[in-house]
Amino acid sequence: MSEPVSLLVPALLKRLLRFCVDALIVYGETQFCIPAPHVPAAPDGQGALRGLPPGHPERMPREQPLTAAERALDRQLKGL
Repeated sequence: MSEPVSLLVPALLKRLLRFCVDALIVYGETQFCIPAPHVPAAPDGQGALRGLPPGHPERMPREQPLTAAERALDRQLKGL
């Protein structure tokens, strides 16, 4: 008679531990919140900033003409 009880205890313990783990996962998902990053308003006061910030490495001065390679890339992209 001790055999069925010894087989039943590990099964019940496994189910209890699984329930506790699932409950902790759900609690963590509902209680832990990563705050959204602060996005400053645009100079006109509407929405997020537009364009690249000053000093960004990809920002190109508008008065500087395109190089031959950049003009070729521009022609390729216009077809898309």
